Amino acid sequence: MTSQEGFLNHVNDRSLSVRYRRANPGTNRHTRTNAAERQIVNSPKRLARIAGLLYLFVGIFGGFAEGFVDPRMYVAGDAVATAGNVFANAGVVRLGVVAHLLDGAFFIFTALTLYILLKHVQQSVARAMVVLVALATGIICLNAVFQFEALRVATDSSYAAAFGIAGGHAWCCCCSTFSTMRPSSRRSSLACGWRR
Repeated sequence: MTSQEGFLNHVNDRSLSVRYRRANPGTNRHTRTNAAERQIVNSPKRLARIAGLLYLFVGIFGGFAEGFVDPRMYVAGDAVATAGNVFANAGVVRLGVVAHLLDGAFFIFTALTLYILLKHVQQSVARAMVVLVALATGIICLNAVFQFEALRVATDSSYAAAFGIAGGHAWCCCCSTFSTMRPSSRRSSLACGWRR
């Protein structure tokens, strides 16, 4: 085949593909590119990596909030020490509240990414996972509210005026206990302010 024949074949092939594209406007270069981009974005490997990265953020923020801030603030059975810790470390408590909220947000995004990844396997189980994660995130955010309320009680003098010093310490201890969600220590925290 000479170069002239090869050129004519190329021109004929190109003109046929142009005619085909004009006859079928839904299959142009851009729709093929968009479909390929959607497939790359929704590829299982990419979704798994995104879910892993989001879960890493859940571990970082949740570990900071639950492993560093919460144990540092709460003293079991001692309302005065708990209120003192919260008052002395107000900035750390605020960081803990933000970490709890970011933990919840990343947890929801992780569940949604895993839902997209796993809905083809069994959609009902993937939906149940999203519902359970949404409930857990609600509890995480409620814990952040209790932790922030403990900070307000410990730092605002109007609570001490309304409840008395011992009542303010007990209220702070109660909020701190509920924010750490330690079921075995709830009875002692409810009683710790009234003993003094």
